Amino acid sequence: MPVRRLTLALIVALLSLSGMEVLVRTTLQETLRLAESPPPPASDWGATLKGNPYLLWEYAPGLREEGGHSVSINSLGLRGPEWAVPKPPGSRRILATGDSSVYGFGVADRAVFLEVAANLLQEDGSPVEAVNAAIPGYSTFQSRNLLQMRGLALEPDVVVLANQWSDNNFDSFVDRDLLDSYTRFEAGWAAQMHRWLSPLATYRVLDFSLRIRKGARAEARKVGWTVGNEGGPGGTRRVGINDYAANLDALVEDAHAAGAEGVVMVLAHPSDLSPEPGATPAWEIYRQALRDTASRHGLPLLDGPALFADSGQTAEALFSDALHPNDLGHRLLGEALAQLLAGWKSGQPLETGGTGDSRPTYVDPFASNPG
Repeated sequence: MPVRRLTLALIVALLSLSGMEVLVRTTLQETLRLAESPPPPASDWGATLKGNPYLLWEYAPGLREEGGHSVSINSLGLRGPEWAVPKPPGSRRILATGDSSVYGFGVADRAVFLEVAANLLQEDGSPVEAVNAAIPGYSTFQSRNLLQMRGLALEPDVVVLANQWSDNNFDSFVDRDLLDSYTRFEAGWAAQMHRWLSPLATYRVLDFSLRIRKGARAEARKVGWTVGNEGGPGGTRRVGINDYAANLDALVEDAHAAGAEGVVMVLAHPSDLSPEPGATPAWEIYRQALRDTASRHGLPLLDGPALFADSGQTAEALFSDALHPNDLGHRLLGEALAQLLAGWKSGQPLETGGTGDSRPTYVDPFASNPG
C-alpha cells in the first residue's frame, strides 16, 4: 500500500508539473523571453544601448546616425547585415570580438577593418562574410557571453580576438562583480543543476524571477574609454589582468569547440606613434597577455602598434580622436588582416603549434584587482 501511494503521489506530481509547464509556456512568454535572453527587440528610439542581465548592455536593432555615419544594427544586436543561419554552402565567416575600436566607432559600416578584409578576401569570387561582434565598451566577460549566446551560432570560421581597451580601463565597477550574481555560465554543481533543469520553462521562470531579476543590475551602464594611468597605482580595472588572460584562453577554447580558428589582434594607440621615453603605459601588460595567448596557442598575431608605426603616418592621420582609428586606420588594419588570412583562404591551416606553456600569473603594478 505505501508503494502504491508513493506511485500515485509521483503521478499526481508529474501531472501537476506538466500542467504547470503548459501554463507557464502559454501565459508567461515575456518572462521566458527575458530568461532566455534572445535577440533584443527592435527600437527606433534615440538611446541605442539596452540593459541585459547577461551582457550588461547591448545594442537595440535599427538604423541610426552615429558620428556622422549611418550605422546598421541587425536583429542580433550586432553591427552589420542579417546573416543566414545555417551558413550558406561555400561561404566563410570571419567574426571579431572587442569594443568600440573594433566595432568601428566614427567610421561607416563598410569602412570597418573587418569589412575591408572580407571584401579583399572575396575578390576571387568566393564569399567571405564579416561578422562584427564587437560592442562599444565590451570586456572579455561580455564578449564570451555574447559568443555563447549568439555569435557562435553564426558558424564563424575565424574568430579575431581584439578585446583590449575596455578590460584594462579603470572604472567605477568591476565586470566580474556585476556578472557573478546572475551569469548563465556558472561553474561546479550549480552549473550542472542549471543544465539539468533548464529544459523546464517553470524552472527558467523561477530562476529568472528569484535569482537573476533580483540580483542583476541590468541597466545599461555609462562607460568611458580613458585607458591611461588615471586609475593607478591602486586603481580598479574593469577586468583584472589574470581574469583577462583566463578569458582570452576561454575565448580561444570556445572558438575551437565551435570549429573555428583564432587570430589575435593587438590594437594601436596614438601614443605608439610618438612614445614617451621610459614610460610604460598602463595597458602594456594587457597587450603582453594578448601576445602570450597567441604564442601559447599558436595563433597568428596582427600587431597594430607595429603596423601603424611602420606605415609612416602620424597619429592625426590614423585616429579620429584619442583612441579610435579613422577610415585610414581601419583600412590599414583590414589590408593587414586580409594578407594574414590569404593562405587560410586558399586552404592552408591558420594556426601553428603553440608553445603549450601554462598561462603565467601576471602582476599589475597599476591595479588593486589583479584578477
